[in-house]
Amino acid sequence: MELFAARQKGLRVTVEVPDREGELAKVAQAIADQGGYIASCGTFMAADPTKWGIVFKVRNVDREVLTAALSRIEDQKLVDVREV
Repeated sequence: MELFAARQKGLRVTVEVPDREGELAKVAQAIADQGGYIASCGTFMAADPTKWGIVFKVRNVDREVLTAALSRIEDQKLVDVREV
């Protein structure tokens, strides 16, 4: 629970990214550009072997603002954003 900041309020964000250099950095930068704070991060293999899933717990950012910023990242798919 501590690893994924389960006791902290915020947004749980799931994205699917291409399996290549720099994709995690793009997401992290988009979050930081909106004033968000990444409280936790984890990765998992997606169903498509050319992609990875990333789950973040993000604090200090509005859901709509963050969703818009992440949706603009080319070649990435915003899977889910929910308040937890």
